[in-house]
Amino acid sequence: MAFFPPLKDLYLYYFLIQYPGRTLIFANSKDCIRRLVSIFTLLKTSPLPLHADMHQKQRLKNLEKFTGR
Repeated sequence: MAFFPPLKDLYLYYFLIQYPGRTLIFANSKDCIRRLVSIFTLLKTSPLPLHADMHQKQRLKNLEKFTGR
């Protein structure tokens, strides 16, 4: 059985490729964040997740990377 990613993920990836730069993506669950991080890591992008299960230090580190400080 072949696996096909949801169309939303494909549209999101298309949008990110068409409009490069820093982009914030909001999701409604930590599982969604984890899934998107896995997908975009495989697609050779560098996602920076932020969610409640992360230590505050790691969240701040990712936020600083995102803002370019």
